[in-house]
Amino acid sequence: MAYLEWLREWVGARKVLLVYTSVVVDGHGRVLWQQRTDFDTCGLPGGVLEPDESLPACAVREVHAVTIPVLATPLAGVAQFGRGWRGWRSPPR
Repeated sequence: MAYLEWLREWVGARKVLLVYTSVVVDGHGRVLWQQRTDFDTCGLPGGVLEPDESLPACAVREVHAVTIPVLATPLAGVAQFGRGWRGWRSPPR
């Protein structure tokens, strides 16, 4: 069974947030990037939100998994892309 089919069976009709990206900025204004081996490019750390996991907890877990340990800070904002790079589905909150 494919992961998405399994996930839909597990959560039913509840909203599922599958992919997100974290932007980690240090005290000097530098942004943390990860070297991606799948496409040989750099990208922002990100991943999949697990069922019943908060966005801040997911961000800390995923950033630590692919780059360095980070401390959780208050969530600065949430934005949603509806059509990829072409524009926002809804404005950043």
